[in-house]
Amino acid sequence: MAVKLMQKEQWTEAIELFVDILADNPGFEHGYAWYDLACCYEDAGDVTKAKSSYKCALEYDKANPIFLGGLASFLYLYGDPQESLSIYKEYFQVVGEDSERGTTVSPAIEELKRRIDG
Repeated sequence: MAVKLMQKEQWTEAIELFVDILADNPGFEHGYAWYDLACCYEDAGDVTKAKSSYKCALEYDKANPIFLGGLASFLYLYGDPQESLSIYKEYFQVVGEDSERGTTVSPAIEELKRRIDG
């Protein structure tokens, strides 16, 4: 039900449902509920809770490329460039820099390096 609310862009209702689910079962869906909650918070404009929720998802699977890519992308948009670059490096270790997934984020990496270098 929470995912359906998310698909309908009913962020507040989806957030409430995900929060209720995770209060009863923090490991629900092995971190994917935390990831979905993070996406809802991000789309609703609550970047503080989004960041925290992305990090909670990673507590359940530190090598999940979806979780790593989500947090890295989030940090690219809203966070510290150095932290984003660090997460992207972890992402590359998982997916491989030369993989299709790796090459799609290469422009973001180059932009982060420019931001960091000034």
